[in-house]
Amino acid sequence: MTQSGLLDVLPLSPLQEGLLFHAVQDVDAMHDVHDVRNGGGGDGYTVQIVLRLDGRLRPAALRAAAETLLDRHQNLRAAFLHEGMDQPVQIIPREIELPWKEIDLTETAGAEAGAGTDAERRAAYERVLDEERNHPFDPTDPPLLRFTLIRIGADRHLLALTNHHILLDGWSYPVLLQEMFELYAREGDDGHLPPVTPYRDYLAWLAARDREAAEEGWRQALAGLREPTLLAPAATPARPARRDRVALELPGDLTARLEGWARDHGLTLGTVIQGAWAIMLHRLTGRDDVVFGITTAGRPPELPGVESMVGLFINTVPVRITLDQDETLATLLARVQEEHVRLLDRQYTGLTEVCQLAGHPRLFDSLVVVENYPLDPDAVCPPDTGLRVTDINGHDGTHYPLSLVVFPGETLRLRLDYHTGVFDRATVESVLRRLSALLEAVVVGAGRSVGGVELVSAAERGELLAWGSGAVETVAPETVPEALGGGGAVAVVDGEVALSYGELGARSDRLARFLVGCGVGPERLVAVAMSRSVDVVVVLLAVLKAGGAYVPVDPDFPAGRVRFMVEDAGPVLVVASGDVVGRLPSLGVPVVVLDDPETVREVAGCPEGEVTDADRMAPLRPSHPAYVMYTSGSTGTPKGVVITQHALVALARDQAFGASAHDTVLVHSPLAFDASTYELWVPLLRGGKLVLMPDGPLDTASMAKVIAEHGITGVFATTALFNSLADESPDFFAHVEEVWTGGEAASPAAVRRVTDTCPGTSVVNAYGPTETTMIATYHRVVRGGSSAEAVPIGRGTDSTRAYVVDGGLGLVP
Repeated sequence: MTQSGLLDVLPLSPLQEGLLFHAVQDVDAMHDVHDVRNGGGGDGYTVQIVLRLDGRLRPAALRAAAETLLDRHQNLRAAFLHEGMDQPVQIIPREIELPWKEIDLTETAGAEAGAGTDAERRAAYERVLDEERNHPFDPTDPPLLRFTLIRIGADRHLLALTNHHILLDGWSYPVLLQEMFELYAREGDDGHLPPVTPYRDYLAWLAARDREAAEEGWRQALAGLREPTLLAPAATPARPARRDRVALELPGDLTARLEGWARDHGLTLGTVIQGAWAIMLHRLTGRDDVVFGITTAGRPPELPGVESMVGLFINTVPVRITLDQDETLATLLARVQEEHVRLLDRQYTGLTEVCQLAGHPRLFDSLVVVENYPLDPDAVCPPDTGLRVTDINGHDGTHYPLSLVVFPGETLRLRLDYHTGVFDRATVESVLRRLSALLEAVVVGAGRSVGGVELVSAAERGELLAWGSGAVETVAPETVPEALGGGGAVAVVDGEVALSYGELGARSDRLARFLVGCGVGPERLVAVAMSRSVDVVVVLLAVLKAGGAYVPVDPDFPAGRVRFMVEDAGPVLVVASGDVVGRLPSLGVPVVVLDDPETVREVAGCPEGEVTDADRMAPLRPSHPAYVMYTSGSTGTPKGVVITQHALVALARDQAFGASAHDTVLVHSPLAFDASTYELWVPLLRGGKLVLMPDGPLDTASMAKVIAEHGITGVFATTALFNSLADESPDFFAHVEEVWTGGEAASPAAVRRVTDTCPGTSVVNAYGPTETTMIATYHRVVRGGSSAEAVPIGRGTDSTRAYVVDGGLGLVP
């Protein structure tokens, strides 16, 4: 374009800058023939308005009207340039050729171009419209709009205006279309029309805004935001994608009641929609601090002539809403309205700039649009044209994976536009139904709490409850002594030392009688601070046989933590070995040193034979505590978790451990870590064998040696240990039947490396807090089935009912 052919050079509005960015990112993909044929070739922001026209139409006059529009509204001729520039600009050529196409699809047009039946004609013009929508715009090649006139019958036409969103917003279409038909009535002559208020006036007004004040407002609004709200974090926002939509219409009476409630409470319909969407995002993401985008009208009332200007005035800005589960819906919506009022002074800031101020490259991936511009078919075309607009349809565009579009009216219409590669139709339909339920909840009971709004239907609730309660209690209540087997099979191996079940029973019986004499009994605790050895297994079993519960204490813990645990638990006794007793702080509780000669002599003097209720201080019941395990204290203070004898037996008898993989288990975890629950009690209560690693720091070479020498079949490895071994020595578990891992989210890559390298080894991902006797759910990975982005936590154990609930403890759909 030569300098003489250039009329003006203008800056871009904030949203125009954003749309130009996406247009530049997509330009190569949009020219891909394969993408075009599959509905993904058009720019994500190509917009199309289609008018159905009835009456005797003069195509030449309509084309002349369209040409005059381009003459009057100079910004419709804009090209957008960015290469080699500090800031992108839009340049306005003096003259430009109108992109105009006429197509005749009537029967007289011939067999190739037209079709005989209404259905065939409809299919034909839908193809034409699709081709127009999917034909990309190059932002450097103006104009970024096209007119297509399609004859579909005698005195029946379709007029399609296809443009890039960077030129026009929704409010501009009524202005543009009304003006076009006024020009049509006069063969394109604009002598009777008032002068156009140029779009450059708005851009100049924007440039005069107080940018620093707006930036400070955004800093305050987004202060402390830890993460964006992304429904589809893996989606690529820059690339065009196939889109679909689902819609739902609220009944007229519900619409009227909703609008009446909002009016009575001084709220706008947009406020109610935004509040409902914030709750929906909370339910979908589990976050109490959510962000989504909205489009603001952007037409400043103080700018003369703004109501009749044509261009892109809207802007996309974030809305941040924090949710309190106990807050009422009415209070929440009032807060949303207050935030909207504060937004007015900063709504002209570009989204890229806002994201930079917030410290996140993206803040959201869902958009809320309230389409409140008037596009009335009866008002578009004046009576003196001899034409009647009988229908107006539109296709708009956005790169966001999920967009809520709201159409006010006698019946409120909700529409969700979505990327089909990110969401399936059933999911989107479900979201739309729940959003409708949220809006109804506002009308029915705005005084209820945010967390108390039920979004699950009765049928869904029944289904979710049935899924969650699939597991059943299968083990009759039993104590650990009752469940323990006997006989000559080897129970515990520690280096060269091996104890049979009979020897383990005899030693633990004598020690149990000794402990009863020390005041140990049901609902009384014994702190155990010992190094890993056969003796520690004897002690734990003896505590349970005496009726008591053990509290594992790691002597390597800081003195303050050890002292807190003992003071909090209140044990009647501390049992320690001679090699660790010197490391314990003063605890104010009697300490029994197990290998002290006096203790050895007293224990040896206790009678043999099975310990019964007659020997105990009180009868032992399955509901009595078996151990108290202290959590790590991630909340600031360690918390003691009480696990019953029956819960311990139920864990060991669970079908999750029914395979031979748990016949010989490696014991390497610290006693105070609840993985030791599996390592000790699952094999013992199933007649299996414990193989103890030597006490002290672990090294993989020693572990591998013990696994090979003793034929270890079952191993539990924390997520961190599992990932490390999978990375350094993925064949480490090659001779193990089953390796369980848990503690953190499992790494799919680590799991895949192990299953690929060790085809004979099953990997089980376990999940569960200490309160659930180590595990609540588990998932056995199938070889070749670990390619998912996340490893599932699986199904519940036999005695576990698993549900997914939100922050208000409501069932998650």
